[in-house]
Amino acid sequence: PTIMSHNRILNLAMKSTPSGVCVTALLLLLLIRLHSCLSESPNAAVPHHHEQIREIVNKIETWQGEPWQHRPFVTLSFAQSLDGKIAYFNSNNANVSSLSSNLPLSGEPSLHMTHALRSIHEAILVGSKTLLVDNPRLSNRLWGQKQPRPVVLDVDLKYIKELGSNRRVQNAIVCCSLEASETEEDTGDLTLLGCKVDDHGRLDLQDVLQQR
Repeated sequence: PTIMSHNRILNLAMKSTPSGVCVTALLLLLLIRLHSCLSESPNAAVPHHHEQIREIVNKIETWQGEPWQHRPFVTLSFAQSLDGKIAYFNSNNANVSSLSSNLPLSGEPSLHMTHALRSIHEAILVGSKTLLVDNPRLSNRLWGQKQPRPVVLDVDLKYIKELGSNRRVQNAIVCCSLEASETEEDTGDLTLLGCKVDDHGRLDLQDVLQQR
């Protein structure tokens, strides 16, 4: 596939005007391509990609300052391989320490970008299966000191319980059904947030985003 230069991505992102619940889609291109673009250049030193990331982060912070009709500003972020895969099950990569069974897709520049995004958001949200398979820490360790609050979607607390003491994320808000939030007693460092559930038994994301 054709790889767009990171300068072109930056220019496109800066010309875009997001609306509604903002999903900065063009930034996904950066997360997908940044590592490969920079690795092709022999002069791609770490300070250079840091400069590019700062420009993107500054633009997002400008968008965050705009009125969003009392809705939260949401940035969608994921890692993707050059052949369009967002996950690859690899049992040989599973180990006791990480409990992860997915092939790593991110290189150093894209990891810095991911953590930079975390540093300018109040929360980072993942689904329950991502929590179980990747067992992420959901913290910022590579870009400044500001930490987002982890938020997990787990309608009946099934995956939280399955991880048990092996869970790495700390001080997380767990969005679950109203029933689960009222019946669960021992939550440890977790904060349970009861939310509406739709007709398919899934959490109502509109209700989740309106919670305070």
